[in-house]
Amino acid sequence: MQQNYYNILGVSSKATQQEIKRAYKTLVKHYHPDIYDGRDADDKMKLLNEAYGILGNSLKRHQYDQFCYGEGAQYAYTSPASTNYHTQYSSNTYQSEGFRATTIPSEKIPKRHYAFVLSAYLLFLSLVFWGGYQMQQYSANKYYEEAHAYYLEGDIPQALIKLAEVRKQDDTHVRANWLMGVILFREYSDEQQALTYLRAADRLSENTEDKFIILQTLAEVYTAQQRYDQVVTVLENIEQLNQVFDPLLTERIAWIYTFQLKEGGKALPYYSLLQERGVENTALTLGQGVAYWLAGQGDKAKDLLEKYRMYQPEDGQGAYYLGYYYLYNQKDTLQALEYWREANDKGLTEAAQLIQKFSNN
Repeated sequence: MQQNYYNILGVSSKATQQEIKRAYKTLVKHYHPDIYDGRDADDKMKLLNEAYGILGNSLKRHQYDQFCYGEGAQYAYTSPASTNYHTQYSSNTYQSEGFRATTIPSEKIPKRHYAFVLSAYLLFLSLVFWGGYQMQQYSANKYYEEAHAYYLEGDIPQALIKLAEVRKQDDTHVRANWLMGVILFREYSDEQQALTYLRAADRLSENTEDKFIILQTLAEVYTAQQRYDQVVTVLENIEQLNQVFDPLLTERIAWIYTFQLKEGGKALPYYSLLQERGVENTALTLGQGVAYWLAGQGDKAKDLLEKYRMYQPEDGQGAYYLGYYYLYNQKDTLQALEYWREANDKGLTEAAQLIQKFSNN
């Protein structure tokens, strides 16, 4: 449905250009995003700009009034040279700021002509707005490319200047929000502000390639904050985006569930998936053994940890976790201490604290 631009600006259809301009400025001040707290501030501003773009221009207002608004009295822009053309339809006319009100008798123009002209005009308006949007996007994309080039060259101040230009054109530009988050995180170590931009980019992104890059950066920031629950959520989203199996990604998710979040039950399906796909290495043996122990499956844990200890005799982690198995599953403190001493001798300093703690018991 065609918008009533007069109602949007809160003015009469007979308002002068000065009254329209004054109403527009008042409403813009009220609904500016920096002042107005409503979530629809941007939408209201766009609507106000659209209305003023038509009514604030004499020629466009004439076209709008003639084809899209009102019945009976129509507003038409007239110049001295065209006055006689308009006055031939009505003797009841008046002049106000370059406009002449005329009454166009409907019997003079067939209705089908109205429909055709209206359709053509609406098509013209849509092409104008679409062309303006495309020009805006071109400008924003150009500034982004320049900002990205400056970032790669290490010229951060220039990159930030170009990104500011992008936001003037289009503050919903996905890659600009992503790049701003990257700069804040990697160059200024401002993790919280970086997350604001990265989350906005993630919310706005519809392109799979963009979303993949954004999620990887989010995982990087969450890892720096040691928010491993968020890291694993992001990695699982990346896994869903992937069209092919990624063993490194799957292993990382399993590893975080096992060693950072201590949720063996959630880690085990990922270890099983890796086995099904034929991925085997000693690190997975250790991780799966610890995951079984965390999930309360002590016997399976013991077998895998012994296997890892045999494959990696120089690494003390197998002995370290076997100590936990004997302490909590077998209630054998002496055997647990033996494994922790072995782990300590192999350079795993965490075992020293356990030896000191349980030797006194």
